[in-house]
Amino acid sequence: MSHTLDGIALPAAMIWTDEIWSPAVVESEPSITGATLIDAGVRLSGRPITLEASDDGGWIDRSVLLSLLTRAGDAGQIYTFVHADGRAFQVVVADVSARQALEVEDPSADWKYIATIRMIEV
Repeated sequence: MSHTLDGIALPAAMIWTDEIWSPAVVESEPSITGATLIDAGVRLSGRPITLEASDDGGWIDRSVLLSLLTRAGDAGQIYTFVHADGRAFQVVVADVSARQALEVEDPSADWKYIATIRMIEV
């Protein structure tokens, strides 16, 4: 099993770090009389989906990383993210960051990277 983003296979060992998320929004501010005004609602979109590899696993190849960076550069483009458990989400890629698992000067296409992929459900 693996996660996929726009058909790109991602290791299931990449952990969804912000999966537990509340769509509730509550904001308050004082009124001109000093009473507290409370505005409450439910977010219809905007759920963060962050996948993170660790030093011990979930690494991706450089070629996969470069494909993800292309998606991140397509500002506002909507992609399908499918979690390894089968749940599917429509997302935009907000950011991709990575570092080499073991640093070398000239990494090959299959060199391993420890990546973080930040997406937002739309």
